[in-house]
Amino acid sequence: MKAQYTMNYIETKEVLADTLKLYGVSRLSKNYRIIVSFAGVFAIGMYIYYGKPFGGNPTENILIVMKMLLLWLAAYVVGEVFARTAGKWLELTSATGDAEQLYKLKMNKNGKPLKVRVEFFEDHFTNYASNKSQEYRYADAIKLIESKDTIGIVVHLDDGKKPFFGFPKAGLENADIEEFKRFLEDKCPGAKEGFQKMTYKA
Repeated sequence: MKAQYTMNYIETKEVLADTLKLYGVSRLSKNYRIIVSFAGVFAIGMYIYYGKPFGGNPTENILIVMKMLLLWLAAYVVGEVFARTAGKWLELTSATGDAEQLYKLKMNKNGKPLKVRVEFFEDHFTNYASNKSQEYRYADAIKLIESKDTIGIVVHLDDGKKPFFGFPKAGLENADIEEFKRFLEDKCPGAKEGFQKMTYKA
């Protein structure tokens, strides 16, 4: 069976950095929402347990509940703003450092940058690297994301793991990148929102 699209690229330090940046930034808002959710539940629980705010008339109890909900909502807003500013900067800085370390480890192991080939077929894509191949079904894809230079696919495997695969757009052979993106959106029904654009400074 012939692949409909093919990616060929060298896994340079820059490619690794772009992949880690895309993955990290795509998870920022979700991570901070989770943190705020758990922190909010914990804080409210502690306040109720130790402060014992209830016990007055019904009107006062309603006002206390509204105050808690407003504070929780404010925490979500603050968390979202932080995720898009300082949080994003921290994530990009961390991704750059992680990419340098990962690149050194791979160079020490292989002696040269990894050559990667990815073939996209009708119902799956196959990743070839280090004399190994791994096959993944489009039906298992749950998220499609992109930055200026990189395309990312998140897959939900049967064992519960959700690996992320990032590919440099420049590695696409003999095809238009927008056409390729439409192909993936059509083949990945689980990624209902289609490609989500992530923007950040390199």
